[in-house]
Amino acid sequence: YDNFHVHLRPHLGTPYPVTKAKIEEFLGALKKAEAEINAAQRPGSPSVIESLDVNLEEVDPTIWVEFSSRARENFHVRELIDKWYKHIPDMGDFQPDFHTPTEQDVVDLELEVLSPNPQQLAAVMTILKDKLADYPDITEINDSRRPGKPELRFVLTAEAIRLDIKEQDLAEQVRAAYAGEIVQRFIRGRDEVKTVVRLPRSEREGLPDFKLLPIRLPNGYQAPLHTLASLSYAAGFGDLEREERMGKAGLHVKFAQGSKLNGKDVFANLEAEVFPELLAQHPDVDISAGEAKEEAELLEAGLKTNTYIALVAIYALIAISFRSYLQPLLFMLTVPVAWLGAVLIHGVVDLPMSFQSVIGMVAASGVVVNDSIVLLDYIQKRKGETISLHELIVEACTSRFRPIVLVALTNLAGFLPMLFETSEQAKFLVPMTLALTFGLLFGMTATLFLIPACYAILDDLDEILNKLRLWFYRQIQHYRQLLNKTSY
Repeated sequence: YDNFHVHLRPHLGTPYPVTKAKIEEFLGALKKAEAEINAAQRPGSPSVIESLDVNLEEVDPTIWVEFSSRARENFHVRELIDKWYKHIPDMGDFQPDFHTPTEQDVVDLELEVLSPNPQQLAAVMTILKDKLADYPDITEINDSRRPGKPELRFVLTAEAIRLDIKEQDLAEQVRAAYAGEIVQRFIRGRDEVKTVVRLPRSEREGLPDFKLLPIRLPNGYQAPLHTLASLSYAAGFGDLEREERMGKAGLHVKFAQGSKLNGKDVFANLEAEVFPELLAQHPDVDISAGEAKEEAELLEAGLKTNTYIALVAIYALIAISFRSYLQPLLFMLTVPVAWLGAVLIHGVVDLPMSFQSVIGMVAASGVVVNDSIVLLDYIQKRKGETISLHELIVEACTSRFRPIVLVALTNLAGFLPMLFETSEQAKFLVPMTLALTFGLLFGMTATLFLIPACYAILDDLDEILNKLRLWFYRQIQHYRQLLNKTSY
């Protein structure tokens, strides 16, 4: 790929000056990384980065980087990213999220957690992230929860409880002191003017002033805030997502490129080893595979149904054309052989089966059946001649060998460029192309060796059945004659 972008993802509520300063720090680190890579390039080579664009937003600032096409040939993007992050001493509250054009929406595994208790939800999410981090090929674990600004939280002391003070009473008085309270409204012309009373700025600028804030007690006396509540800092909620009246959070997991890990296998492993203990400790928690798995299951179910429909349609077309219910099954023997070839080549090259692989297998089914039709149609047309069937089969294989092999080889030649393509944009097509190519090659082998042999066996069985029918017919006629003689 020739470009990428990074979402910096600061905590919600981060002040704009802080966000701008951090972005400038990121850009300075990027320039240093660029200078290092440029120094390693050949003399006269263009600069690595061709253009740089910054989308400076307070909520989701983004840095877009586009590379020079000539310089891109001599380095890998990951090298730039690693050097870039090395020059950033402290990420602070920012969580950089790296994206390329081909992997923006690709998630290898998604986990969804529901719980009515926020503490339980946070505890389960932490355990799941720790368990996922143990897998060596997992490169990214993104939490859907986004932390908000640090905030002060207070818990009532024993003295406050003794004085019958409620948390709501404290909250209302603190809000009135700092945010103000409307004590008067009046109309001036066409405008409404509000009079707000609150503490002067000098008394609400620091934490010591906050701790000494006088709180009015039910008996009319006053006491400083720190004697009535213990104060602590905690991250606020950036956003709250709920489903079925329960808190919802998700984990989005990405695997390393070329990893043997499979999202289904990882989820099954977690379901067998981790989920039972978690659910025993937190019975109110519900863990599922999320929407990504549901969509994948729907796609697989649709593909399975469409495959059955395609195979039935192929059978029906051949049965109508050849006026036989048995011969179409002979033609379709090449289909499982083609599928076997696709599975075997995935094992040879150590590539996991994927949805694209299955699409390639289904596409190969129709092509290999065509080769069988070409061969058997030749045999059917010349079957009534004086030549024996075995000689006819040999002649058909010899006559149709070149077109069948040429079809397979031309398909292979057409797919070779895609098989050896190294660009990120085309890599997701490699499993489909691999399954289709080697499915055709195995199907070609079945057409030239398996189909003729099965056809000869089928013809021999048909001849044996005809002899058996004739023998039974003669036996029946013989017994009928004996019965007629005894009746007289």
